[in-house]
Amino acid sequence: MKLIHLFVLFTPTFLLSGCNSTPSNTKTPAKTALQINADKRAAYAKHIKQLYLRGTFTRWGYNEQFKLIKVGQYSYAAAAQLSQNKHYEFMFSAKDASRAYANCGYLQAKDQLMVLDKKVKASCTNVVLQNFTFIPTQSATYEFFIDFANINIPRVYIQKAY
Repeated sequence: MKLIHLFVLFTPTFLLSGCNSTPSNTKTPAKTALQINADKRAAYAKHIKQLYLRGTFTRWGYNEQFKLIKVGQYSYAAAAQLSQNKHYEFMFSAKDASRAYANCGYLQAKDQLMVLDKKVKASCTNVVLQNFTFIPTQSATYEFFIDFANINIPRVYIQKAY
């Protein structure tokens, strides 16, 4: 009988003592879009730095003259001398096309034909993409930019060099 009384007395106390413990929070806070993009940029930085401007003016080859250089926080560029009214095709590509961010071409068909100073969306993957086209209105040196501020959808634009 005493044993039953002890059981009845201690069982509720034992069960309630578990309610006073502090739960451990093992969840990590969700990353913001900015943090996710920063992580992606860090992962792709090595590959982005190895991109080249390739096109009909380079005979689609890799030339150190057309290796992209960093010109802004997330922007890279290369320059090429182009002739007036000639049709040029181009893309940004790494020597090793099997790498992530190895080929950058236009994202939407409406952005294929480039005009000066207009930013268009690009897509960068490890597959061959659609080439941009550009027809300069005068013979000059032109700078080709790719901006990775939004790592998921880079922007491409062309400016006349001064």
